[in-house]
Amino acid sequence: MDTATWINAIPPLALSVGVGVVGFFLRRTIAQVDRHEADLSEIKDRFVTKEEWGGLQDELRAEMCRLSGGIDSLKENTIRKDDFVREIADLNRRQDRIYDILLELKGERTIG
Repeated sequence: MDTATWINAIPPLALSVGVGVVGFFLRRTIAQVDRHEADLSEIKDRFVTKEEWGGLQDELRAEMCRLSGGIDSLKENTIRKDDFVREIADLNRRQDRIYDILLELKGERTIG
C-alpha cells in the first residue's frame, strides 16, 4: 500500500470515530434525561405542593385547637386519681362510723 491510500483512508476513519463518539455521548445524555424525567415524575407523585401543605397545616391547627379545648374540658369536669382515692377512703371511714353507731344503738357493740 502506498501513502496516498493511507491518506485517503484517514478522513473517513476519523469521521466514523467522531460519529461513534458523538453517538455514544448523545445516547448517554438521552438516558440521563429519561432517568431525570422519571425521578421528577416520582417526586411529583410522592410530595405535596406548597398550597397543599398550607391546607394541611390549617387542618392540623384546627384539629389541635379542638383537641386542646377537649383537654381543658376534661380538666374542668374530672378529678385526678389521687383525689378520687382520698374521697373514697373518707367515704369508707364515714360508712364505718355510721355502721359502728348503728351497732351501738342496737346494743351489739360498745365503743372503745
